[in-house]
Amino acid sequence: TTEIYTSEATRLTITGADITGDLREAKIFFNVIGSDPDEIARSSRWLTSKTAEIRAIVAKNVVMRHVPTLTFHHDVSGERAVRIESLLDEMDRQDKAKG
Repeated sequence: TTEIYTSEATRLTITGADITGDLREAKIFFNVIGSDPDEIARSSRWLTSKTAEIRAIVAKNVVMRHVPTLTFHHDVSGERAVRIESLLDEMDRQDKAKG
């Protein structure tokens, strides 16, 4: 495991990656504790500014012919899941209220 940074990354979690079949491009998904749009934008800029360093770490630790180009995307799947769960709970409460 390699630690990259401290304060900028403390609220940041890498949640997944989609890599093309030829391994040349990777979409890296991240989430930030809380849902403050400014914090998400700051995290995105920070990750983008560290792309070369992150690729160097990957190159050093993973045997690959080519290190993929990395792009970073805010992962909204967790927020979407919470919203869906909330809607399902509300539907359940309405059904129980009807009898």
